[in-house]
Amino acid sequence: WSKRANELEAAAASGNYRKLFQLIRATGSKKSGVSETICEDGGMPITNIHRRLGRWAEFFEGQFNWPAAPATSVKLSCPPWPVTTDPPNEAEFRKVLQLLKRYKSPGPDDLPPALFKD
Repeated sequence: WSKRANELEAAAASGNYRKLFQLIRATGSKKSGVSETICEDGGMPITNIHRRLGRWAEFFEGQFNWPAAPATSVKLSCPPWPVTTDPPNEAEFRKVLQLLKRYKSPGPDDLPPALFKD
């Protein structure tokens, strides 16, 4: 321990905080990992590996075993959307032309909107 103490003091005196931190971490106790203790429903720990696997299977069976949703046919009471297949009249055509932005990029027909505005 005296060698480790001398290393710690030397690192602190020289201002090498990285080395100091590494030495402190190496000196301290290790963090415990995830506990592998698995218990029965009554609280008794399980030591047999096959029983542990069985207990995990029981646990997840209980977690994810949901009854099937009731199969009911749902009818939406939405009226059909009114769509006309008639060609547009002159008023509708003028309204659409007024809504066009003059300097927008051409559409799929490759015709610029300014062509229709003038």
